[in-house]
Amino acid sequence: LGVMESGVWPDYASSIIFELYSRGEDGTQGLDSQVRVIYNDEVITHKIPGAGGSEYVPVRKLQELIDTFRPRDLAEVCMTSQEKGRGAANEGGKDTF
Repeated sequence: LGVMESGVWPDYASSIIFELYSRGEDGTQGLDSQVRVIYNDEVITHKIPGAGGSEYVPVRKLQELIDTFRPRDLAEVCMTSQEKGRGAANEGGKDTF
């Protein structure tokens, strides 16, 4: 989400919590639902791009940001380097031995 130092792994047993807050009168999730993100007991929502420095970020904004990290083609992402190398030679998708 762009809030951690690049290349730095989280500490062992770290936790991240996404709290969902709904402002709907009937208690259902509405268009104005908000999320607060907590990492190891520290609220980090204000560091998320699109949160505007607030302790809460709209669900829609968080979803847009998360979508930028989600792979579009899982088959391609899950291919091994060996499979990628023979992709043109084996267009039928069947293994040859």
